[in-house]
Amino acid sequence: MSLPTANCKGDVVLHAELLNKPDGTYLHFSDIDMKITISGYHVRLDNLFNGDRFLGEGYLPGLEQITK
Repeated sequence: MSLPTANCKGDVVLHAELLNKPDGTYLHFSDIDMKITISGYHVRLDNLFNGDRFLGEGYLPGLEQITK
């Protein structure tokens, strides 16, 4: 399977705290919030129907039509 994408946007928030240790102060990341939006993509599914190329090639145009 391959999934080339375009027009991706991501927002990431890192939650962190300072940790004081005898050898210095460290930044400890405790959590992450991530949102990714993909507005353009193309899906290619390989090896459908146990590798039968005839069935796979016939199935993909129908799938593409449904997603439009």
